[in-house]
Amino acid sequence: MRYLLLGLLWRAGRASGYRLQRELSILRGKPVSGGNVYKMLHLLEAEGLVERAPEGGDESFRQRSDCRLSEEGRRQLARWLEQDADSDDLYARAIFAGAVGGRAVLHAMRDGLLVRTKALELMLARAAKPSLEAALARRRIRITTAELDFLAELAELEISGNNDEAPAHAHEARVR
Repeated sequence: MRYLLLGLLWRAGRASGYRLQRELSILRGKPVSGGNVYKMLHLLEAEGLVERAPEGGDESFRQRSDCRLSEEGRRQLARWLEQDADSDDLYARAIFAGAVGGRAVLHAMRDGLLVRTKALELMLARAAKPSLEAALARRRIRITTAELDFLAELAELEISGNNDEAPAHAHEARVR
């Protein structure tokens, strides 16, 4: 969500948290919590990446005051855009699935992706054609299909909940 917010602010120049929440929901193809958007905006402001727009007047993002990217926010967005695009955490979660429930975790991940696919298909059906919204929905559907294929491949590898090679501190973390 961090870089999507920075990118939306770059594109808009300035925007309210409410507007960012709406646009983020469209980009992600699923509803985004306003609370999460405002928490991230406050964090980005504390890091010096986002600032309140001068005419906003209000001290709270919740009052629909506008915010904008700071110069440091622009630099960080540019650095992120230049990096490799392998930032999806699906792979990181799948790596540790065996340590915390194996097949059940993979099935839960698959079920979440199936729900996302249905929401994206609905969004695509409602989108004006051609449009950015339709193109983004088609892209997310292709990505989600690839992720479902990846999870099916992992399920064939017989991932189990018994991971005898897990480090000792991993077992301690589960006990706490």
